[in-house]
Amino acid sequence: MNTQEQLITQGYKKHISSHYSTFKTTDTLYQKLIANDIGKLYYINAWFYPSATYGTTVVEDAVQFEVQFNDQDGNAIMDVVLFEKDACKAEEYFAKMHTLLSLGYYEVY
Repeated sequence: MNTQEQLITQGYKKHISSHYSTFKTTDTLYQKLIANDIGKLYYINAWFYPSATYGTTVVEDAVQFEVQFNDQDGNAIMDVVLFEKDACKAEEYFAKMHTLLSLGYYEVY
């Protein structure tokens, strides 16, 4: 199973837009909402970079995970970027971080 199939299997939704290239060097975003009964905790963005060849160098597929956390009061925002090809490991890392830092909700229902 390739990287993109793994992201879809793990619940990420694919979005393609040429506008993404303005800020990222890719047009492909996979996104997953992390929520519970109280509300939306955060979204995980997975920016997908397809394999490419530069001269004689081949660069394999890559994924850059990022999340934006809110504090309990909703006053402070923290952006976290993680380079990890395994979505499960990235999700575990973000979940631990959210819990250990006692962060708040993106939106309460």
